[in-house]
Amino acid sequence: MAELLSTQGQQTVLQLAAIAFAKNGIAHRVVQTASFSALLAALGWRGAPPTRRSLRDTLLAHATDLRTRLVSRLRNSQTAVTVAIDGWTNVRHDKVTNVLVLQGGLAFYWCSITNDAESNTADWLASRLRPVLHTLMVTHRVRVVALVADNEAVMGALHARLELDYPFLIRVPCAAHTIQLAVRDCLTSEEHASTVADFLSFVKHFEKKEHRQALLELQRARKRPQLVLRKPNDTRWNSLYMAIERTLAMQPELECCMPPHLHLRRDDFFTRLRALTQFLRPFRTATDVLQSDTATLSDVKTQFNKLLSHVGDSEYSCDAVLQRWQRFVNRDAVVACCILSFTPVLESNDVQSALAFIRTFGTQYLAFYGLSSLDSDVLSARLWQQLGDFNLRDGPFASLPQHIQAGRSIAHDDQGGFNPRRVWAQYALDGLELPTVALALLSIVASEAAVERSFSAQDAVHTKKRNRLGRDTVQAEMFVRFNHDALLRAQQFSSPTALLELDDGYCSSDADTEVDVSAFLEQRKEQQRKRQRQRQDEVVEVEEAAEAAAAVAAAAPPPRPSSPVRPPARTHSATQRQIDEWLWSYIEQHSITHEYQWTREAKNALEAASLNRPRDSVPLPMAKQLLARLRTLVAEPES
Repeated sequence: MAELLSTQGQQTVLQLAAIAFAKNGIAHRVVQTASFSALLAALGWRGAPPTRRSLRDTLLAHATDLRTRLVSRLRNSQTAVTVAIDGWTNVRHDKVTNVLVLQGGLAFYWCSITNDAESNTADWLASRLRPVLHTLMVTHRVRVVALVADNEAVMGALHARLELDYPFLIRVPCAAHTIQLAVRDCLTSEEHASTVADFLSFVKHFEKKEHRQALLELQRARKRPQLVLRKPNDTRWNSLYMAIERTLAMQPELECCMPPHLHLRRDDFFTRLRALTQFLRPFRTATDVLQSDTATLSDVKTQFNKLLSHVGDSEYSCDAVLQRWQRFVNRDAVVACCILSFTPVLESNDVQSALAFIRTFGTQYLAFYGLSSLDSDVLSARLWQQLGDFNLRDGPFASLPQHIQAGRSIAHDDQGGFNPRRVWAQYALDGLELPTVALALLSIVASEAAVERSFSAQDAVHTKKRNRLGRDTVQAEMFVRFNHDALLRAQQFSSPTALLELDDGYCSSDADTEVDVSAFLEQRKEQQRKRQRQRQDEVVEVEEAAEAAAAVAAAAPPPRPSSPVRPPARTHSATQRQIDEWLWSYIEQHSITHEYQWTREAKNALEAASLNRPRDSVPLPMAKQLLARLRTLVAEPES
């Protein structure tokens, strides 16, 4: 018999049970079952087993303790925080907005804002999110600098309302979502639209169970891995690319099961799919980079440069990427982070605007959080002077090139990426304001992909079978499920006395090709003017040709009426004879008579045999028509 647990031991077991229940979405009623009571008895539990209420109270207490630890980490660290928000619909059909805090390459769940009755407008969201930000920024003194959300118009209106109270709060549209919007625009071009349409109809063909079953039987007959087709959707990033990749992996079997309208041009179909994957692969790479919790705004510029270089030969795709860049990217903040990451920027106008942005943001940021006791005007002047010294590599920044070179050399020797924050950290203790501002800007996360992950976690917590959970219980389980392991990982990145989380996986990747966006825009305008002139010339030529044709028609005698063409008579085709020959060979091979029992297995075997044939064979009809023809042949004598 196990040794009886002490009171402290029982509390530890109950806390571990609460953590296990929360992280695995186990219903609290399990604690009142006989099997759970037997488990506790085997562990040495004394007295009555815990109740659902005691388990819930332990869960809430542990969530409160985790929140205290999280606040301590966020407040004591010198790394700035990005707040990420996004909305989804829970099992009760309520609109839920999850709020996460991102710091040091880690994402932490903070709370959920539930809207069960009203419209989810910018005013409603602002009234609920403003107290959350006040708690973080004023009560806990957490240095929040940016709000990252998707590209919906309501999020832009929400930021405009929050900016009245927090003027330094930077609006960051989700960069990964922006790339997906650009991909959607590119796929509507004439170059890709037909391929996408054919692929969607191809996938739709296998939505019928009989077609899926035929493919499965063929894979079994060929002893191939039993894979299924993936269906692309609009909500999951890169879903079209992954669906096409799966299709190409199954090509040998799919060629035997093609829909009738694609069977004769299957080679061209798969060739176009490969070309489409080559086009989409850089977009997927950029999305994977930017949806990381360590991606910063300088990575946004780097990835967009690579995408512009990739689509440079396609005018339509290039325009699509540029339009999304201009509409959904905070260019001042992005270029500012590139400057502070020591990445060259070609656009002079963007550089001047970004320097002014750094000055304005830095003044408001330092004043709000009490990081400087100077007057706003004096603080703005000092920042402007330090920016000048930074650009000239003069004054306190005279040794900056040596620090940058040393940082790049260390990163090369360690086979890692260059982290510009390590360079700024060397100036953070020199009494200068610009390093503090630079570290804050370089801490901004470029994507709210972490919020998308929280939806999956919350969906596992608040299920259909647990739809009566209270909001406080849901948030407590989410806090434990999402943050328990994240706080343990946070201890690996820094010690409690560290000023900055510099080992969070962030590194700046210089763009292979620096693209001048202004030059791209001017080039596109010139090309548009050229196309317009060409269209005008074509219209004039068409009008002249029409006038000449009308003059010829007026001078020519009226045409004699032609006799109707008689349609050709229908005859038995060679294709039908080949199908019958194959059926007779199948009948003889399996000794099929009119008394043959057509079980489900026999039908599947016939369909698998019809598909598992050489590619140059005549295409056979679908299984139902093939079986009907076989029965007809068996019932009649062979001619």
